[in-house]
Amino acid sequence: MAIDRIPLKVLLYADFRSPHAHGWATGLERAGIEVIKVSSEFGGNDPTIVEPTDALAKWRQQIAERRRVIVPRREESKKLDPGKDPAEWIHTVLAIVRFPQRVIALRKLCRQHRPDLVHALRLPYEGVTALSSGLGVPVILSTWGQDFVPQVESSPLLRWWASRAIRRAAGLQFDSSADFDRAVKAGFDANRPSLFAAGNFGVDGALFYTSEETVPNHIVFPRGRSEMSNGRAFIEIATKLACYPDLTFTAIGLEGIDYAEQAKADPLLGDRLCLTPALSLPEFASVIRSAAVVVSPALTDGTPISLLSALAAGAPVVAGRIPALDQLANTVDNVYLADANSTEDFSEVILQVLKSESSKVLLPEEFLLESNKVRVREFYLNVLRSTT
Repeated sequence: MAIDRIPLKVLLYADFRSPHAHGWATGLERAGIEVIKVSSEFGGNDPTIVEPTDALAKWRQQIAERRRVIVPRREESKKLDPGKDPAEWIHTVLAIVRFPQRVIALRKLCRQHRPDLVHALRLPYEGVTALSSGLGVPVILSTWGQDFVPQVESSPLLRWWASRAIRRAAGLQFDSSADFDRAVKAGFDANRPSLFAAGNFGVDGALFYTSEETVPNHIVFPRGRSEMSNGRAFIEIATKLACYPDLTFTAIGLEGIDYAEQAKADPLLGDRLCLTPALSLPEFASVIRSAAVVVSPALTDGTPISLLSALAAGAPVVAGRIPALDQLANTVDNVYLADANSTEDFSEVILQVLKSESSKVLLPEEFLLESNKVRVREFYLNVLRSTT
């Protein structure tokens, strides 16, 4: 039977508050793979998602709902120093407390649905949980972004748990070679099936494409309010470049963040800085298609899907000179690197890029949704072949 004709059923274990989780679910369904969507946290009101049932998850959701109503959003204070983040210790302890009930729930779902595979998105904490649960079916791990650095490195307890769990992974999906190397160092068997692919399954060409919507001199920060995305640096860059009256700025997801709102009060910047809330995917795509340049001053990262989407939409990218983005810059055109610790250097590179001619970029198949429909299916089948 041809590969594209073999039926597959996958239990996708992820935090469905994340757009990456929805990206994987959508991509798998488009590939003709049956998906059982299981969320580690409350992901909304989608009836197709199996929500967590443990009391701690419900309590955390109630707290989150109250904070969403009562407390205005503020800048996160978490530091990037590996091994010095007490919050990661707390998250790890909470994951351990929740582990027994999560194991019971996952085992029950596997007995009920009989998936061919379990695919856990992210090492902390869905990956370590699924890999430690004895589910009776092969478990695939996805890792990207800040999974290893700084998240796993921020907690010796999590590092210990991850190193023991990752040895059980039947396959590994990663979005940068650095993460593959880290996974092997942590205990993953390099001879097992692996897949280099975009963290959210791939860029959707129906949404991200070159168009006439591009606004000249429009500079976009696409990364949201996560402290790892370093939105503060983008606001500093916008403030430095405010003396150029033709430039406009959009910061996606920074509406209501104190330092960003304060910058809007700068008379030199003022209305030329647009702060948005979190956007739906079509809204996000519309902003990206309008960008003359997309900026990511993150200090640590994998291969961000927002930057891949920008490249597909024809926008050059200015990002920090960090390992995963060094790899991207060596793979595709229109990626310009600046000193990740210098907003001054970022500002200079942005001005240079705005003055230059940008060429159309053809993303490698590893980053495209359409090609990954085939590649992911083949990867899953390789995992099944290697475990039978």
